[in-house]
Amino acid sequence: MGSLRDSLLAPWRWLTAVDGRPGLTGLKIGRLLVKALLFALVVDLIFSVLAALRIPYVDTIWGQLIVGLIVYIPFLRLLTNEFAAPARAVSQKGGAGRAGAAGKDKAGKKDKPSRRVHYASVTRAPKALRGSRRR
Repeated sequence: MGSLRDSLLAPWRWLTAVDGRPGLTGLKIGRLLVKALLFALVVDLIFSVLAALRIPYVDTIWGQLIVGLIVYIPFLRLLTNEFAAPARAVSQKGGAGRAGAAGKDKAGKKDKPSRRVHYASVTRAPKALRGSRRR
């Protein structure tokens, strides 16, 4: 049963696998064309079913646009996974640009809030320096 499932899912795995090679290769173009064909097939099948059910406004441009957008949203990830940026490898201790000692000192301290209060980019002076205009 497992090998039957694997053989049935093999085309889907090939379609959703990400090619790590940079640039636009023939394999990436082929996958993109297959994905676009699959998207067009699904949209056309949905239009045919909705037209057979005599849903109003499906034959108008707005009806087709709405149905196309509703179908496009789930397909977006499938269509663009080849062109997404690769995930960065994150180390467990600090970033690559940090110095060891400086990173440790800053990691343990909490930043103190500024004594001056900012309102709409205007710094307000401490209470001791504030005075009333009437004297």
